[in-house]
Amino acid sequence: MSLPKFPDVTDGNNIKNSVAQILTSIAMEEIALSHIMNAEGEKIQFILGTLENGFKPKEPPTVEQVMQMNDSVRKLLNQVSSNQMFLAGKMSSAMSIYEHEEGNNNGGTKPDCPDCPDCPDCPDCLHLPVGVKIVSSGGTIIGNTVYLPQGKTDDLTAIVITSGENGANWTHNGDSGFTFTAQGNQAKVQTTTGTAVGSKLTVTATSKADGTKKDSVTIIVTDPAIKDVVVGEDGKLYADFGDNTFKEMTPNGMLIGEFVCGGMDRKPGNADDRYDIITTDGIKYLGPNEDESYQRAGTDGLLGTEDDIFVWKLDKNKEIGPGNESDTPPFVGVQKVIISSSDTVVLKGDSLQFQAIVQMSDKTTDPAGVTWTVSPSDSAKIDTNGYLTVNADASASTLTIKATSVTNTNVYASATITVISPITDVPEIVDGLILKANKAGD
Repeated sequence: MSLPKFPDVTDGNNIKNSVAQILTSIAMEEIALSHIMNAEGEKIQFILGTLENGFKPKEPPTVEQVMQMNDSVRKLLNQVSSNQMFLAGKMSSAMSIYEHEEGNNNGGTKPDCPDCPDCPDCPDCLHLPVGVKIVSSGGTIIGNTVYLPQGKTDDLTAIVITSGENGANWTHNGDSGFTFTAQGNQAKVQTTTGTAVGSKLTVTATSKADGTKKDSVTIIVTDPAIKDVVVGEDGKLYADFGDNTFKEMTPNGMLIGEFVCGGMDRKPGNADDRYDIITTDGIKYLGPNEDESYQRAGTDGLLGTEDDIFVWKLDKNKEIGPGNESDTPPFVGVQKVIISSSDTVVLKGDSLQFQAIVQMSDKTTDPAGVTWTVSPSDSAKIDTNGYLTVNADASASTLTIKATSVTNTNVYASATITVISPITDVPEIVDGLILKANKAGD
């Protein structure tokens, strides 16, 4: 990534050369931004292991690392987008001055000032079409609404694009509980802990250069525990509490419904959401899970992600909480026995191998294993390893195999096997002959 070279000026500083230098500086900034965006793209390719040069991370990234990388790239691209607005205004201003000068040299007037006979003395000739955009640093802007937690302060900036005076005039109106101050392009909105949730204040920034150009935002006070406001995957508005838990929120800032956990993707409003959230003494838990465990946030501070800490109740009769949790199950017992075999049909006189595992409540396997039995026992036998042998003269048409946990004899599994006779009288290959009934039956 080489640095662009600024061209030398050899024929003096006139309007044309000055505009050319301004446009060159804009081009240089655009090149720099393109290098930044390219670097971000290569960062994504590196962490995903798709760089053309073959460079890859030593270990595959975790979901958490990919999400952190994605958030970092998104924030930087937002800054690039904001910078593009300033560059657009800068370029428009430079081109306006150039067009004005060219129009004056040709004895004409600038198209924006068709009724001005005194160009370039008329100040209106220097005015461009103006754009105004309000940005927030303390709240969350969604559309034209800024969601600001109760007791917080928001610094607003009016971005005004014009070649003339670039200041803004501020006005506001709405509910009580707000303190508003403004100076130049900057404004500050303050709320107190006593400002009611749902209170509204509409703030408008109007360009001093063109009073028809303005932007307005409505500031709505939200619950102080809210860290952010997001649009869920289902298109609904959610309050983000900063720990991967959310609550649905109305456009007026009111919370509705219960807590929802965003799941592994950390986004509300889709299939991996969880609603089994328990809050005890300010700590949120997910559960109970199938093994009676509960999850609380790990070092990343997010509930429902890879580094969750699994805990169990010390006292099953009490609510899970800081004083009633253990990092190991208080009791691990036999949960179930699982039997598997390669077939469900066996010939008389043949054998069949069975396997069985004993699954414990903590998802481990019981090394004590099982005890095998078969019934009716006069037609077959099964050894301690689950190897079944059927008698050649077995009278039973079905056999029941049973695997019983050694640790807990009340837990077992069974399987039914069909016993068939081998074909002993195989017909010969014939051509044009009529087979006897007993031959055809075989």
